Order: sequence, then structure tokens, then C-alpha cells
Amino acid sequence: MAVTILPAPTMRGRVPPPFAYLPTYHKSRQMPQAVSAKRVEEAIRRVTAAWGPKFEAAGLGEAGLKRLASSLRLRLKTRNGQPGFVLRRELREWEQGPMRRALGYEAQRLRTLGSMRQALRNYEARKIVGYIRRGGKTIPIRFGLKALRKRLRDLIERGHRTAALVGAARAEGTTTRRASLSDDDAAALEETLREEWDFLEGFLQELKQARASKQAFGARALWRIGLYARKFNATEQAAYVRRVPATANIYWRLWPPAEHCPDCPTLARRSPYTRATLPTVPGAGDTRCKTNCMCFLEVA
Repeated sequence: MAVTILPAPTMRGRVPPPFAYLPTYHKSRQMPQAVSAKRVEEAIRRVTAAWGPKFEAAGLGEAGLKRLASSLRLRLKTRNGQPGFVLRRELREWEQGPMRRALGYEAQRLRTLGSMRQALRNYEARKIVGYIRRGGKTIPIRFGLKALRKRLRDLIERGHRTAALVGAARAEGTTTRRASLSDDDAAALEETLREEWDFLEGFLQELKQARASKQAFGARALWRIGLYARKFNATEQAAYVRRVPATANIYWRLWPPAEHCPDCPTLARRSPYTRATLPTVPGAGDTRCKTNCMCFLEVA
């Protein structure tokens, strides 16, 4: 059987290198713009300065930053006779979330948040999830309040459990697969979930009334859903603190790119703390930024 090799896709009759082998183009019909190696190195320096403390706190250190930078530099190398390149969009995405790819926890949190929002949309749209036969008739089963409650509770519990494992792994210098939850972690997790269920029941009743009156849930409902996912950070930080020595110096670290509330810089200046003197953990809701806190704890 003869195989015909088609030429590389063209645009307006010409193929501008080095993008001749790209299969698709942007919707705007403009060529994707690559950035220079100098711009790539500048981005690596910015990421190193901004995320360095977080890598140290996560136990990845300088080696983790080098692995992250090498993954970007490899794209600039020539392969199969074709010059390497990094697109502007790719560089922006790489720079925005390096810890997401390094630890995987942030990606897990975002997936959990997406699943929670999808469950909310299914409830609002009265999605049909199955059928039953009754009296010779086929009756649709719709995604109701009971199904929404079960789905959200499962996702919230799984998210907090994963966050606790991340904190334990960070303190022990291992991975989440090898880390395990202690009795103190289990008790703290149970207390956290008990508080979350109280808030969740109030939220579900609001949704029930809104759907009964045929009102759109709107942005406020999505914002409320996001609050449950942001609380995972507090669970991670608390699990980390429970594993450090009682006399260890715990520092409240600020994440440089974030806009901080007045409380967080004050807590950072008063560092170090011990487990007994630490007033709260980031994301617990005791600071003015509430669960939006981007700070983290580190043992020097």
C-alpha cells in the first residue's frame, strides 16, 4: 500500500521556519511566536527568586529548581534537524505554576475544585443520571440534592486527606505515597471535616431554595465552592507543623508574588515560633486574608 507524505501545512502559500512542522496554528491565523533564549533565562531567574523558598520548604531544594529549569531548556535544543523553540504562551504557563508541576498537589486541588463545580452545574441543570422502570413507564433519575451532598462530601474529604499527606511528606522528606497519617492527623482531620459539614449543609440549603425558585446560582455559588478547596492549604500546613520537633524554630514565610493582608507580614516579622507559640497556620481563616492566604511555614 503506497503511503503519500503530505507537505507541511502552509499559511498564505509559505512556510516560515522554524514552525514548518507544526500541525496547527492559532485561531487568529497568526503564527505562534517563540521567545528568545535570553527571555527563557530571565523567566528561570524570576521563578527561582519567587519559588525558591517554597522549593526549600517542600524538601526539593536547589535540585528541584534545576530539574524544573532543565525541562524548559531542553525545548531549545535542536532535534531531528529542527531547531527547538519555546512559545510565548508556553513560557507564561510554565512561569505561572512551577510548584504545581513539581509537587502535583496544586494540580490535585484544582482537579478537585473542577469536580466540585461540575457537580454544582449538574444539580442546577437537573442532569439525568439514569432511568428506572415503574408501572411500565421509564422514569428519569435526576442529579438531586442527596447526590450533590454525597459528591461534595467525598471530594472535600479526599482533598483534606491528600493535603494532610502532602504536609506529612514535606516534614518527613519523603513522598505522599510513602507518608502516612498519624492518630493526631486523623483526629484533626475529623474535626476539620465536622466543621466543613456544618458549612456545607447551610450552603446546600441555599442551593435548594435557589433551585426551587428557579434562580441561577451565579458567581457566588462558585465562590462558595472555591472556599472549600482553599481550606486544603491549612490542613497541609497543620500536618507539617505536627511533625516538627517541639523546640524547632518555625518561620512564617511570605510568598513574594502574592498581595498580602496586614496580618501576614506581621506574623512573618515575629518569627520564629515554636509549636506552642505559633498562633495559627496559613489558610486557617484566622488572618484577614482568610483561606486565600498564600503563605507557608518553614522550619529553619
